[in-house]
Amino acid sequence: MSATNLELVQYALLKLNVNAEAALPSAEQGVVCLNVCNDMMANMSANGIKLGWFPQVNLQDISPLKNQDVGPVKLLLCASLAAHYGITANELLLAEIEGAGLSLAKRALRYTEADLSELPRAQGIFNSGWF
Repeated sequence: MSATNLELVQYALLKLNVNAEAALPSAEQGVVCLNVCNDMMANMSANGIKLGWFPQVNLQDISPLKNQDVGPVKLLLCASLAAHYGITANELLLAEIEGAGLSLAKRALRYTEADLSELPRAQGIFNSGWF
């Protein structure tokens, strides 16, 4: 079962030291973070990393992510929120974020169908006149 949108946002805010560990995001933080997440996921989709995300409007909803994508998306959300709030992330977090981006890019390459339409059509031995 995937995480809720609240869990994604709460993790990112905690990792950036914006909120305390047990604190829930305020209503304003929730709206801003969900908008930043929607924008980030739309950009990733436009760049070929399609995770099945569609715009989310409620923090209580379950996110449309596969279980293996939840962790990397949380870390990438940290990066997007750090840029939004003007927070400088520490080096350990930056290394985690870089690894998360690489793992999602690798998965996107593995799941992407190859478009071979620009290649010439195969002839084969049956169309070569040998038989």
